[in-house]
Amino acid sequence: MVDRTFATTRSIEYDGLVVADGTGGLHDIKLSILLQEMYRHCKVLGAWGSGGQLLENAGVSGEAPGVLVSDAVDQQFIRLLIANVGLHRAWDRVPLIING
Repeated sequence: MVDRTFATTRSIEYDGLVVADGTGGLHDIKLSILLQEMYRHCKVLGAWGSGGQLLENAGVSGEAPGVLVSDAVDQQFIRLLIANVGLHRAWDRVPLIING
């Protein structure tokens, strides 16, 4: 049962988020902020179909580590999504600075 929406939650409450096809034309500042925060916090983001447009509108690159964009939900998309969420964060998104 859904008891809250993206408009009443914050990015810290999610391990990842998947944007469904059919949402590409949606324009909502709260959703954009949620996606941007999740991206900055290296959370896994996924989208299929027109959902990829929503990520792009929020400034999230579909090419970034931990961002999965597909034309459709298939076994490969599901496997990648599960594997990425299992890592907890997409640490490859953060440049590492090693002082030697």
